[in-house]
Amino acid sequence: MYYRGDYGHAEEESRKLVDAKSAAIGINHPETLITRQTLSVILEANGKSEEAIEVAVAVAEEQERQLGADHADLLATLNSLASFYDRADKAEEATKIRQRVLEARRRTLGVEHPDTIRAIGNLAHDFLRRGDVVNARPLAEEAVGLAKRILGMRHVDTLVAIARMGNVFRNENKFDEALTWLEQATTGATEYLGAEHPTTCEFRILRASTLARLNRPEEAEAELLAVHAILKDRFGEQGRRTQEAVRRLIDVYTDWGKADLAETWRGKLANE
Repeated sequence: MYYRGDYGHAEEESRKLVDAKSAAIGINHPETLITRQTLSVILEANGKSEEAIEVAVAVAEEQERQLGADHADLLATLNSLASFYDRADKAEEATKIRQRVLEARRRTLGVEHPDTIRAIGNLAHDFLRRGDVVNARPLAEEAVGLAKRILGMRHVDTLVAIARMGNVFRNENKFDEALTWLEQATTGATEYLGAEHPTTCEFRILRASTLARLNRPEEAEAELLAVHAILKDRFGEQGRRTQEAVRRLIDVYTDWGKADLAETWRGKLANE
């Protein structure tokens, strides 16, 4: 259900599984800790970031105590926690965790392991979020090269790495190059995950925003309206992903000189 983007039902089932394992083998049994970590990911996807962070921190502390600092289960939890901090605009905390995870992955798994490839890309993402393209680019290039060679073009991590390269070019104001990468990611995700999957929608939002920067506002508007409708139906108007589509639409209308439409959409932002 999670990979289909059905996070509501996934959360319900995950909570039941945590309760069942806690009762059967204990809340801090290693298997239960993995299930709790999965729950934290689903909670964050449902917009419950504070609870997700609380669960992930508790799981990570217990995993490190039981399993050690380099154990794969702990590193998986730390990777999720870094993502939660990133989306909560706590970039410094996220980057510190990503660096720790990458160092451990390189040391214990080697550079060509899928988890290491993902860790390289995640750290590149964190640098991009902080506007540090100089440090982000070599990591992003390394990640996409390894992903294409090791994982193949239809793997979701490869598609994410391709989209990340598009973001590198966006941050360098090279929008033609960015669009090429983002169209490749969007096409692959549409074929592999479906046009309405949340990951595909994230790529579509980036692609639309890039079209706007290339003075193609009509195309950007049409794509963002379509994605907004999908995300609103699945996550509600106040969902994190839906709100990102709203923000991008506001940007498009503002740059397009359509102040009335920009103001209308601004009214859909949370807490406004």
